[in-house]
Amino acid sequence: MSIRIGVTGGMGSGKTYVCQLLEKRGIPVFYTDTEAKRLIVDDSGVRQRLKDIVGNSLYNREGKLDKKVMASFLVRGKQWADKVNAVVHPAVRKAMYEWFVVQESHPIVVVECALLFESGLNKDMDKIVSVVAPLQVRLDRIVRRDGCTEEHARQIISLQQSDDYRMKCSDFVVENDGKSDILHQLDSLNLPLIRQI
Repeated sequence: MSIRIGVTGGMGSGKTYVCQLLEKRGIPVFYTDTEAKRLIVDDSGVRQRLKDIVGNSLYNREGKLDKKVMASFLVRGKQWADKVNAVVHPAVRKAMYEWFVVQESHPIVVVECALLFESGLNKDMDKIVSVVAPLQVRLDRIVRRDGCTEEHARQIISLQQSDDYRMKCSDFVVENDGKSDILHQLDSLNLPLIRQI
């Protein structure tokens, strides 16, 4: 059975970048956000439950997700995001376990998940790595990447656990502030991760 490493971090922390570096080292990575986006579009059960919660305008006539409708629903507050997450998270967890079976020949697998603790997926991991960055760095990255306003980025970040919480609940922390050497940090994690399990 593979060692399961959860990599988490708030929006804009650079957790996907860190996971891409791990992939270059031959470690398979399951991207929960990518899987959630696929399920929201392709899984008819997930689609219907989301339409029941958000409304029929969530999908256009061609069946494509209207991201603005979803974003407007999510930023209404935690209780609204929780309703969506109650549909999406179990479906992602099921897909993740199917992926684990396919990857069982690998000694280490990584699961990238912004909402690792919120979704409960942390309980399925052997070790947890948090990727952190200063708030302004995160905001700048989100605005540049998504083309949204800083206010919108702040609203999304407010729905997630704080870096302090994630760091307290993690086994390792990677600082991705744009100045720290990420590769050096990953090198220092590699052996301890294997030794401590």
